[in-house]
Amino acid sequence: MFIPPEKRKLSIYLLLVLIFLIIGITTGGNIYLTAKIADIKKGTQDNLASVAYLKVARIRTWWEERLGDASTIFNDHPMVLLLQEFLVDKTGERNNHITKEILVWMDAFQKTANYRDIMLLDANGSVKLAIDYKDKKICSASQQFILEALRTKKITATDIYRCDVHNAVDIDILIPLLAAEGDNAKPVGLVLLRINPNQFLYPLIQYYPTPSRTAETLLVRREGDYVLYLNDLRHQKETALSLKFPLNSDGLVEAMAAKGKEGIIEEGIDYRGAKVLSVVQRIPKTSWYLIAKIDEKEAYSPVKLEVFRVSCMAFFLMAFSIVFIALVWNQQVTKFYRIRYEIEARRVKVEDDLRKANEEWERTFNAVSDAIFIITTDQVVLKGNKAFFEMLGAGPEDVVGKKCYAAINKFNKPLHSCLLKDTKLDSRPHTEEVEVSETGLFLLISTSPIFDDKGKLVAAVHVARDITERKRIEKDLQEAKEKLEKTNKELTKLDQLKSGFIATVSHELRTPLAIIKEGISLILDKIPGEINKKQLKILDVSLHNIDRLARIINSLLDISKIEAGKVELKKVFVSISDTISHAASVFENTIKQKGLELRLDIDKDTEKVYADADRITQVVTNLLDNAIKFTDKGYIEISCKNKKGFIECSVADTGVGISKENLPKVFDKFQQFGRVAGAGEKGTGLGLSIAKNIIDMHNGSMSVESELGKGTKFTFKLHKYTSEELFDKSVKDAIENAAQNGLKMSIVMIASETSKAAGGEVPARKMHDILSEAVRLVKHNLNHVGDDIIRNDGDILVILKDCSKQNSLKVKSRIEEIMRKYLSDNEMSGIIKLWFGCAAYPDDAADEMNLVLKAKNALYSSKKA
Repeated sequence: MFIPPEKRKLSIYLLLVLIFLIIGITTGGNIYLTAKIADIKKGTQDNLASVAYLKVARIRTWWEERLGDASTIFNDHPMVLLLQEFLVDKTGERNNHITKEILVWMDAFQKTANYRDIMLLDANGSVKLAIDYKDKKICSASQQFILEALRTKKITATDIYRCDVHNAVDIDILIPLLAAEGDNAKPVGLVLLRINPNQFLYPLIQYYPTPSRTAETLLVRREGDYVLYLNDLRHQKETALSLKFPLNSDGLVEAMAAKGKEGIIEEGIDYRGAKVLSVVQRIPKTSWYLIAKIDEKEAYSPVKLEVFRVSCMAFFLMAFSIVFIALVWNQQVTKFYRIRYEIEARRVKVEDDLRKANEEWERTFNAVSDAIFIITTDQVVLKGNKAFFEMLGAGPEDVVGKKCYAAINKFNKPLHSCLLKDTKLDSRPHTEEVEVSETGLFLLISTSPIFDDKGKLVAAVHVARDITERKRIEKDLQEAKEKLEKTNKELTKLDQLKSGFIATVSHELRTPLAIIKEGISLILDKIPGEINKKQLKILDVSLHNIDRLARIINSLLDISKIEAGKVELKKVFVSISDTISHAASVFENTIKQKGLELRLDIDKDTEKVYADADRITQVVTNLLDNAIKFTDKGYIEISCKNKKGFIECSVADTGVGISKENLPKVFDKFQQFGRVAGAGEKGTGLGLSIAKNIIDMHNGSMSVESELGKGTKFTFKLHKYTSEELFDKSVKDAIENAAQNGLKMSIVMIASETSKAAGGEVPARKMHDILSEAVRLVKHNLNHVGDDIIRNDGDILVILKDCSKQNSLKVKSRIEEIMRKYLSDNEMSGIIKLWFGCAAYPDDAADEMNLVLKAKNALYSSKKA
C-alpha cells in the first residue's frame, strides 16, 4: 500500500508526540511525588522540632524552679539556723518543739512543690528527720552526691537514678546547711529534696500533642560507652534506666544524640530498628537529650495515596493521549484526502481563472489607446497591442519576432541611439518626445525595464502616446502667455505712470492749496478787514472743502507710497490702549454733536506692541471717520482687548452696514458699496484700503463683520512682543532668509543709559527724541536695502542682511562713529552713554538665541571695559 510522504511524516510526528507525552507524564509525576515527599518530610521535621522545642522549654523551666526551691532554702537563714539548732542540740530540751516546727515547714514545702520526700541529714549523711520518718535510708546512688555537697558547700543535684532501697526512680537535690558564714564555715547537715519524675517529667515526655501511631519523645543520656534511656518508652515497657545501647550502634538516633549531635537527623533508626525522622535537642544544665521522632512509614503514609492518585492520573492521561492521537490521526488522514481533492479542484479553477484573466488582460491590453509594445534586449519585438499595430499599419505576423529597427523604423541596421539602448545602459525608465516627419504626429515614448527572477534585464516595455493635440495647445498657451506678459508689462507701466501722476499731482496741489487755505483763514480772522455774514458763510464752505480736498490729497499720497513700498514705519514699543484712547478723544465732540453715543471698552493694562504710533492712530482715525459718516443713530463702540499673543482692537457702529456680496471688496481702493453718507461727506474710498495696508505692514490682520441695516464692525489684531521676543523673532527670520539664500548676516546691538546733566535731569521726551534722531541718521547711512533697525527705549538692534563678520565690524564702527558724533554735536556725550556689540551668522552662532547672546556678551564686555 502506497503511503504518501505527507501522511508518513504525520505518522512519525504523532508517534513522537505520544512518546513525548508518556515521557512528560512519567517525568512530571515523578517530579511531583519527589516534591511531595520533600514537602512532607520538611513539614514532619518542622513539627518534630516544634514539639522538641516546647518540651525542652517546659523541662528547663521546671528544673529551674526546683533549683530555685533549693536556693530559697539555702538562703533562708532563719530556717537554716533552726535546722542547725535541731542537729547540734545534744540535750534534747528543745527537740520536740523544733521537730514539730521543722515538720510543719517540710510538709508545707512538700505540698507546695509536690516533692516525693524532704529529709534532714546530719554531717555524716544520716537521716535525722523526714516527713514520714521510719528508719529512712539513703540510696547508695545519692551517697557520693551527699559527700560532694558537704565538701563543696554548694547545692548539688543528682541525675535521674533508680534507688536500690525502694526500687523507685528519683532525682535528689542536696542543700548544705552551713554553721556560719564565710569560707571556713562547716556544714552541720543537709536538706534533701527528693523529686519523683513520674509526677511531672515522665508524663511530659511521654505525652505527644498530635494523634500518631508511632510518634514519641524520649530522654537519653550518655553513660560510659552506652546510651541510657531515662524514661519508659511507648513501644517498649520497663525501659527507664535499664535499656542501653552501645554508642557505636550504626544509625541509632539515640546514640547520635548521646554523642552530642543536635538538630534534625536526616536518616536514622530507633531502639526498635525502625527508620525514623527525628529531631534532637539538649536540655540546658543537664546531661539529658530529648528526642522527638516518628516512623518514616507513618510520616510518608500520605505519599502512598498521592502515588495512587498520580498513577491513576498518569494512566488516564496516557490513555486519553492515545485516544486523542488516534482521533487526530484519523482526522488528519481525512483532512489529507479532502485537501488533496480541494487542491486538485483549485488547480482546475486556477487554470480556468488564469485563462480568463489572460483573455481579460489581452482585451484590456488591446483596448488601451496608447501604443504598447515589448522589445527584448536583442531588439526583437516580443508583443504589441492593437493600437501599436494600427499605428504601424501592419499585422502581428509582420512585426512580432522581428528586429525592431526593421519592423518599426524600416531600417536595415540598428539605430545609433534609441530609448532601448538608454534603458539597457542604466536599467532605468526613460522618456522622449518624437516628431514623425512623414505624418506630422508628435509621440511621447516612454520605456520601463523588465527583469527576470534573477534581476537580469531581459526586455523593455514601450508606451507611445499621441501628444499632437497637447503640443498644439502648448503652442497656443505659449503664444497667449507671451501676449499676457506683454500686456502685463504695459499695464504695470501704466499703473506706475498713474501712481507717479497721482503722487506728482497730489504733491503739486498741496502747496497752492495750503496758500489758499491760509488766505481764507486770514480773511475769516478779519485781518484784511470786516466781512459780512454772506461772505462768512461762503468762506466757511470754501475752507471746509479745502480741508476735504487736503484729506483726499493726503490719502492719494499715502496709497501711492504704500503701493510703491516707500512707507517707512517708525516702530517703537507703544501702548495701544493709550493710542486708541487719544484717537477716540479727538472724535468725542464730533460724535456727540451728531447725537451718537460713544462707548469705550479699553483694557488699561494692555501690553505694549512694537508699532508706529502715528500710523496706528491713522488706522483708528480712518475707521472712526468711516463709522461717523455712515451712522445716523445709535452708538459707536471702540474696543481694545488684551488677548493671548496679540492685542485685538475694533470699531463698531450701528450704521447702514455693508451687503454680504460687497464684503470681499471692502478693503479695495475707491470702494463705496452704495453706502450713502450725509451731504458733502462723501469720501475717496481709500481710507479702509490704507488702514488695511498699514496693519499688514505691521504683520497684523484686519477683518470686517457687517449686516445691512444693522451696522459694521472692523477688527484688527497686532502681535504682542517683549523686546527680547521681538529681537529673537527678527533675528530668527533674518537667519532663515540667509540660510534659504545661502547668505551670511550679522547683528549689531546698542545699549544706552542716561545720567543727570549738570543743570538737572534731562526730560525723558528729549532723551527719546535725541536717540530717535541718532537712529534715523544710522538708518540713513545703511547701504543694504534689507537692513533693519528695531528699537525699544534704550535698546537698539540693527540687522545687517548679506553681511559677513568682517564687514559687520566695519558697520559697527561706522554706526558708533555716527551716533557718538551726533551726541557730541548736541552736547549729550556725557549724558547718554552708549555700548556696542556685534555677532555674525554662521561664524559666531547658528541660531537666533546664541547669536543674540553672542552680541550681548560682546556688548557687556565693552561696558565693563
